[in-house]
Amino acid sequence: DYIDKVMSGTISVLDQLNIDELNHNKPISKELTKLMKLPIDHYNNLLKILELQYFGRLLKYFDYEGQKNIAIYLITNALEHSTIIPTNEQTEKVFEMLKSITDQKSTNGELVNENDLEEMSDEQILLARFVHQLKSSDLDEQFSILITAKKFLNVNNNQCVRFTLPPLVFQAYQLAFHYRENEHESETNEWKEKCKNLLQFCHSIIVSLMKNDLSELPLRLFLQGALVISKIKFDDYETVAYEFVSQAFSIYEDEISDSKAQLAAISLIVGTLEQLDCFSEENAEPLRTQCALAAIKLLKKSDQCHALILCSHLFWSGKNNEQEIRDEKRVAEKLSKSLNIAKQCLNNAVQVQLYIEILNHYIYFYERGCEKITIDMINELISKLKNTLLNLDDCEETEQIVKHFSNAIDHLKCRCETFAE
Repeated sequence: DYIDKVMSGTISVLDQLNIDELNHNKPISKELTKLMKLPIDHYNNLLKILELQYFGRLLKYFDYEGQKNIAIYLITNALEHSTIIPTNEQTEKVFEMLKSITDQKSTNGELVNENDLEEMSDEQILLARFVHQLKSSDLDEQFSILITAKKFLNVNNNQCVRFTLPPLVFQAYQLAFHYRENEHESETNEWKEKCKNLLQFCHSIIVSLMKNDLSELPLRLFLQGALVISKIKFDDYETVAYEFVSQAFSIYEDEISDSKAQLAAISLIVGTLEQLDCFSEENAEPLRTQCALAAIKLLKKSDQCHALILCSHLFWSGKNNEQEIRDEKRVAEKLSKSLNIAKQCLNNAVQVQLYIEILNHYIYFYERGCEKITIDMINELISKLKNTLLNLDDCEETEQIVKHFSNAIDHLKCRCETFAE
């Protein structure tokens, strides 16, 4: 290829002139950058660039900024033309060319400062998108690709890994599903061991995110992993799923202090546990109880109420050994406790909104046959709501609250008419 001959000749000239590094501000660097971009624009295929013997060698003569400029151009071209990297060997070569982005250092070799964060974020988002181009039809080869990508992307910089590692985790989760779908191609249960190894791989990546002072992102990834495990059900899946959920709880308890973030986190945990069907009673009960305890430890009374209402679903549609538990007594207990907490709120508007939310859940569980939620309880709460509404000032917020209450009453009337028929 002529471009290889040109690049080989360029390297020889640079060596003869004793030029070890090309300053990106110098004219020679700018002209050689144009040379490097020519084959990229000509082929529009990153795989063709990897076949060039001297492209990577010439790239190393550029300084950090020069290499980064070309690396970004490479990634952008690959994304625009949907170039897929199908082998581990090619993945290794690509990331060698992208080190200026994965290492993220400034021109003097020091870590980037705060002023560089916005630019760096754009670069890391590009890199994160590129991770999804690492795909092989051979499942074992795909696993090798992910391991190689982790080697280059798992750097000690939380501004980088928060963008680049999550795509790796989701690629691994997808691969686990592919192993499950192709189980018939294996004469043994080898796919189960591979799935377990994949989840251990994901676990190590998420722990790396935790070590980079990130909390909410690892929590979400652990919960997503538990959902994946619940669907795949490989050997010892319950133990692995429990580890993922318990890790999420540990992050919630040890790392998240903001009250809004705590409510969001416990809501995610409760929502995840409600969907999981892989736990026996021995493992499910402590998790449900832990959620309820976490709910009443939240700082704001309104948050405690919201969280407890959510927890009531764990004791109804939450599952033991794939069966909904339908624990009527504990559902009623959680809603009763949430009602008592709502009474303690001094802000009438907040209190009424909580009452309406509890009313909606009373109706929800009543419709589904929870005998511990009676029509008398619903009527009592409606009466309390009507009295409390009288104490609210006339304003736009009050209008919205009244509308919300009216919708709940209309729904209840409609359901009662349906039951009567």
